[in-house]
Amino acid sequence: MNKKSTKRKPLTQEQIDKRTKTVFKRKIRNIFTGMGFTYVPTNDHEMVIGLRKVEIDALFIFENIWLLCEDTIKSANIKEHIITKNEAFGEIKKNLSSFQDKLIELFPDKAELLNRYDVLKYMDYTFRKKRFLFRRTKISCFQI
Repeated sequence: MNKKSTKRKPLTQEQIDKRTKTVFKRKIRNIFTGMGFTYVPTNDHEMVIGLRKVEIDALFIFENIWLLCEDTIKSANIKEHIITKNEAFGEIKKNLSSFQDKLIELFPDKAELLNRYDVLKYMDYTFRKKRFLFRRTKISCFQI
């Protein structure tokens, strides 16, 4: 009748980071899908847009609003990371038609959603020089 208690091995730092990132991504996804946006799973899909190879962590679409999201749990060298992503988003902005075509190629099941509006009808909030940064502890908007 002796039950052996099985102790779990402590998680490695890599496992802790992976879980933290998964929870973080789920929170972001739940926020936007809860508001009616459709999630397009762009993570791990590299695309050549303009002169750059870009990867978007998540894309959320509602009508003519496309939210290109970069999520990171990184705390060191965050400024360099933001500059790199800002350059990538700039290439997407300059080459929106080819970006849309690449998304349709990668996600044919979302073609109707991606083609719903002409690319000229999409809202570009970068004209206001603001970006949203998702961090583990908060979501903030900052000036560029």
